[in-house]
Amino acid sequence: MSHFIGFIENGGKITSRIPCREDVQEEIDSKRPLCALMTTNFIYSDKPVFNFHFNVVTGIDDNYVYVTDPLWDGRGGKNKYTITEFLYGLYASAYGDLDNASLIKIKPISKQQ
Repeated sequence: MSHFIGFIENGGKITSRIPCREDVQEEIDSKRPLCALMTTNFIYSDKPVFNFHFNVVTGIDDNYVYVTDPLWDGRGGKNKYTITEFLYGLYASAYGDLDNASLIKIKPISKQQ
């Protein structure tokens, strides 16, 4: 908790809302890092189980979200999901815990004049 308090006291900002396509587009267009906490087994398997883990979002176009998945098996590496699949994998992670459905955006602190 002390790290969270320090983050806020030093000007950190947290926004809570349901992540959407525009959130991904904004960060990629601004060339800022973006991580998504997802469960991807829902996309790959007829008998899905949860496998919550972060993916690094590397791109987005009109049809796909591109990610690098750290899984060590055949599901890992560079992947692309339709935007619907990506958001489904993101939202489905909320089943494990409500705050799991997360995009982590990293923005620089602007200097105050």
